Amino acid sequence: MAGLAAVSFAGFSLWLQSQAVQQMLYYPDIWFDGDPARVFGTMTSLATDSERSSVHPLFPLFFGTPVLGLLGLGVEPQVAVSAAIATGAGGLGALFFLVARQASGRVVDAAVYTMLLASSAAFIFWSAIPETYDFGAVSLLLPLAIVCCPVGRWTPAAWVLSSALSLSVTVTNWSSGVLAAAVSLPWRRAARLTIYAFALVSALSVLQTYCFPRSGKFLDVNQESRYVKPLGIYQFEASLGLLLKGVVMPEVDLIQWRARDSGTGSGIVNGYVSGVAFTTVPPSLKAASPLTLAGCAAWLLLLALAIGNAGRQLWRPTAARPQRDDRDAPLADRSPGHRQLYVAVAGLALAQVSLHLVYGREPFLYSLHVTPLLVLLTVFLSRTPMRGLALGLSVFIAVAGGSSNVERYLQATRFAAGLPSVSQPISKAGHVVDERTLSFKLLARF
Repeated sequence: MAGLAAVSFAGFSLWLQSQAVQQMLYYPDIWFDGDPARVFGTMTSLATDSERSSVHPLFPLFFGTPVLGLLGLGVEPQVAVSAAIATGAGGLGALFFLVARQASGRVVDAAVYTMLLASSAAFIFWSAIPETYDFGAVSLLLPLAIVCCPVGRWTPAAWVLSSALSLSVTVTNWSSGVLAAAVSLPWRRAARLTIYAFALVSALSVLQTYCFPRSGKFLDVNQESRYVKPLGIYQFEASLGLLLKGVVMPEVDLIQWRARDSGTGSGIVNGYVSGVAFTTVPPSLKAASPLTLAGCAAWLLLLALAIGNAGRQLWRPTAARPQRDDRDAPLADRSPGHRQLYVAVAGLALAQVSLHLVYGREPFLYSLHVTPLLVLLTVFLSRTPMRGLALGLSVFIAVAGGSSNVERYLQATRFAAGLPSVSQPISKAGHVVDERTLSFKLLARF
């Protein structure tokens, strides 16, 4: 079944990529503040400026090298990158199914929740273009998959490699590797293996600088403060983008933005630079259909049930005697492995949501790192009396929300296709935008 999930996710990703248009890749920041042109360049050329590898430490080495190998065999760059993105999507599907199978205790339930993830807006919008998020989601789930199995089945090397992979794609995703070891191993062993993982990534980052000369310095985060948002209305907007729109996308705005620019890049007119972008901020439901609104309500209800269940199960004392049917027993009454997995999923979801409430300009940009964890929280409802209700809601969300998400995605590609064509990526080099001067004009809402 995990293999079937992998093939399904990869095939769906390939179809979504076939609907993408050139403008989605070549206009800077147009796709919800993503940077597919840079990622595409990183995966297909050693000479591309990979300064963002400072926070994506080994992305060029791990994911650019296989693509460059395909290019050496004569494969077209678009085909090679598309295959890599589809492979990442397939890995996401397989790992999610394996973790969901352990969390739910049933193959059918795991298949339903895997279908829910495949229908989510996060997967549909971010597995369609060259970006790091498919691979980032895989790096988050791999340590959780190791938590699912008895500790004795894994050698120290497996723990080190899974932790290193979680750090290698995005530095904040290392929370998965660290938390997985912390809840599963004695603290001294967990600390030792975590240090080994960090040392491994540090050593490989040195090797990467020789293979990819323009890659950034490992953990050079001096520029990241510009993405930190002060507390205010943004946190409310970001919470909707992370908790709701990653699963069901009620509407998308296409805006034209303008801001003062003190740099020397192209496109600066009278000290200002402008562009177009798709965004989910500020939140609105004006363009949503009744079916889409019903999907949103169903997801919020399912998420509320999952959060309430997590609160009850993780903080209740261990019962003295387990019930006869282990599948229906409270989480605290079953084997420790289930509790460890629940703690890891809940802690990781809380960490990712908290991070992106204060970091980033477009919360939907990080949705594929958050949505799989939120869906995994709902999977644990399969071990409660609310199983039937949760499965029913999941199927409804996958159908109603999934159809809405595909429609929104196709509409976005059509709007992007209406922009002037370009033969190569528009460079952002030389731009120093003052975000305090940003102004927006709504071009379309759908």
